[in-house]
Amino acid sequence: MAILFTLLLIIFLLVAAIMIYFVILQEPKQGGLSGSLGGGGASDFMSGRGTGGVLVNLTIYCGAAFIVLAIALNLIRL
Repeated sequence: MAILFTLLLIIFLLVAAIMIYFVILQEPKQGGLSGSLGGGGASDFMSGRGTGGVLVNLTIYCGAAFIVLAIALNLIRL
């Protein structure tokens, strides 16, 4: 069990580092938080437009893997 935990922990840390890298690579939105809460940015906030691209999809997949690995590590440790 200790070997499985160590292996999953290493994969978990790699996924976390890759996810940080993908988030840093993404282009920032010009409006910022104030632009998304009021004005023109609010209409695009929940729509599907402007949220495409490979980096966004990779970030979503890394985030899902991060959550699954965190739950698996927690269950193994019990």
